[in-house]
Amino acid sequence: MATVRMPDSVRAAVLPLVTAIGLSACATPVEVPPPPAGQWQGRFAVTLTQAPADTNAMQTEEDRAQGRFRLERTAQGRISLDLFSPFGQTMARAGTGPDGAWLALQDGRRLEAGDADTLLERALGWRLPVSALPDWLAGREPTDDDWLVRVERRFSNGAPRTLQADWPAQAGMGVRRLRLRIVVDGGTG
Repeated sequence: MATVRMPDSVRAAVLPLVTAIGLSACATPVEVPPPPAGQWQGRFAVTLTQAPADTNAMQTEEDRAQGRFRLERTAQGRISLDLFSPFGQTMARAGTGPDGAWLALQDGRRLEAGDADTLLERALGWRLPVSALPDWLAGREPTDDDWLVRVERRFSNGAPRTLQADWPAQAGMGVRRLRLRIVVDGGTG
């Protein structure tokens, strides 16, 4: 299996953003109340796999990233998120607000977009259901049929402790796959 790596500057700050931005929220319909306030901290691991398009090809390309996160969501649905390397170095800060989503990278660059989905697509080149991740962390059922989300462990109060999300839920040959694993170490969400 061959491994292809993203440039270090992108990998170090942006790929972990799959989780980070994923922890942000998008606008919700008026009839749906905003999500409750909460905060979480924990660890994440992301694996992006590109399966060969040809059944005779043996190479599978993978890219991986991992780190720690701290997330706070206000009662108004605003997000404040810090991403850290496994060694505790700040890699990125992200957030959402009434003017859209923003991402401040370790190298000083700042990216902005109208919403977190668009921001992630610009930064990584693919779209994730970022508005769903806060609900996953709060223990709500996934509403996106494209994702297979499993709660592997729970805290004694029933809140998710370990989550694994795979996209697409049904993948075939030549399809890009994403696996996101989140371990919540603590929080109030």
